[in-house]
Amino acid sequence: MLFKRPNYKRFDPPLRYHDPSKEERQKTKIRFSKSRVRSKKSNIMVSALLFAAVLYVIFYLSQRF
Repeated sequence: MLFKRPNYKRFDPPLRYHDPSKEERQKTKIRFSKSRVRSKKSNIMVSALLFAAVLYVIFYLSQRF
């Protein structure tokens, strides 16, 4: 052996324990955050369609009278 061998790095992971209640809270938190994003997108679509319907009614009534 002509060269010095390097020392191996020690693997020291942080200790984690399974907590079922925390896992369940995390799942519900993710589920609610996803549903909020979907509702914001659908609210934009609903408001855009409502705006278009109101404009259509205004133009229709203005041509009738």
